[in-house]
Amino acid sequence: MTKAVIMAVVDEHDDLQVTSRMLRNRYGSDYDVICDPDWTHALDQLRALCDAGQQVAMVLADQWMPEMTGTEFLTLTRQSAPHARRVLLFERDDPAATEPRFQAMALGQIDYYVLKPLGEPDEVFHQVITALLAEWCADHQSAFE
Repeated sequence: MTKAVIMAVVDEHDDLQVTSRMLRNRYGSDYDVICDPDWTHALDQLRALCDAGQQVAMVLADQWMPEMTGTEFLTLTRQSAPHARRVLLFERDDPAATEPRFQAMALGQIDYYVLKPLGEPDEVFHQVITALLAEWCADHQSAFE
């Protein structure tokens, strides 16, 4: 049985490294963790995975990326992975991200938002991710018979 996928799209190198390490360390034994700095490559990869029948549990995206916002990216992922939890990542000191994330929540473009992880341990980050994965598992994994 193949593992469900957690995908993160973060364009900034240092933020990508921290996010990747935290996701792989905490969830890598149960999920295939894919982290990509390029939203176009990530979207193509996501489509290919879904076309192959791979389950996608979660997609995380940085709010501010070149050429596209995280909200726009997460909206596009709905077509390929409609059941994946969509999570917007934002910076702690970014007041410009406040209105877009609340609007995206109200419009159903994202399922939740969380501060970008700063380093390990970041239990607030993991608390949000774990809760959303638990929801996804309850909705999409077979019950024990």
